[in-house]
Amino acid sequence: MVEYLGPRIRARRVALGLTQQGLADLVGYTKSMISQTERGGVWPSIDPLLAIARALGMPAGYFTGP
Repeated sequence: MVEYLGPRIRARRVALGLTQQGLADLVGYTKSMISQTERGGVWPSIDPLLAIARALGMPAGYFTGP
């Protein structure tokens, strides 16, 4: 599950033309947290994951499933 999260967040963010800082501003978390999540350094709890999914216009399951 974890292996899908970062690459899918990054791909969707880039497809929408967002920077890490832009996504961080939309969801109310730090750029560092977005960067670490994309690199696989952290696994966000449900609230940040849902906020990221909403900001990127995708269901949360897209980022966590095969």
